[in-house]
Amino acid sequence: MEAIEMNGRSVSLRELLLYGRLSGTMPAVRRIADDAAIELWAEQLSVQAETDDLQRELTAFRKEHGLFKAASARAWLEERGAELDDLVTMLRPRVLRRLLKGRIIEMDAVERYFAENRMAYDLAQLSTLVVREYGEAQELRFRLEEGADFHALARTHSTDENSRPAGGYVGWKSREELNPLTAAAVFGAKNEEVLGPFETDQGFWLVKVESLRTAELDEQTTADIRERLFEEAFEKFRRSLDIRETIWRLEG
Repeated sequence: MEAIEMNGRSVSLRELLLYGRLSGTMPAVRRIADDAAIELWAEQLSVQAETDDLQRELTAFRKEHGLFKAASARAWLEERGAELDDLVTMLRPRVLRRLLKGRIIEMDAVERYFAENRMAYDLAQLSTLVVREYGEAQELRFRLEEGADFHALARTHSTDENSRPAGGYVGWKSREELNPLTAAAVFGAKNEEVLGPFETDQGFWLVKVESLRTAELDEQTTADIRERLFEEAFEKFRRSLDIRETIWRLEG
């Protein structure tokens, strides 16, 4: 039984179920369709996964799953009713996706996107103190102005269970991770400055700006932008395909 048909290609129900056993999760049909689309796109652009590329991906998969010995890898496959070729078939779209990304998204496009969206990649290292009432937040703000330690107050008073044990520390945040009012204040502040209170869905926030980092087109930012641009290009290609999820079609 065919589960998905796409521009003359098909994915069988057996392949769908086998993918689930190998990946450890039963994938959504969309995930399988995406893999098939990647293979089709690679074929159209004459992009191929060479043996060395597949071997590296296979080695990474074995490390990820603790399959360091050949015997344990064989046993793992047998438990799932699969063979090595089945696993390689599942991993091939990952390799092709990476190769396509390198082919399609050139550095000029990355640099242009960064220049147009530079502010989105500014980062702020923050600690927060969250309370339910505005009056309490204001009182704590006065205590901070009198010299109280922000992190000590956060451990004692903050209602945020996730950050309270760390003295309110929440790590590096981008503008888009903060609401516009808070983001404007944070990225206009100085290091060590305390801001707020800001009203949020959680209550009232006091925010300590530990440090600010101006956006740079470093390795991580380049990777993030390349991924974003590739996703946009892939979605455009996917919409051009005739995809039929026949797994949902009733026989009769």
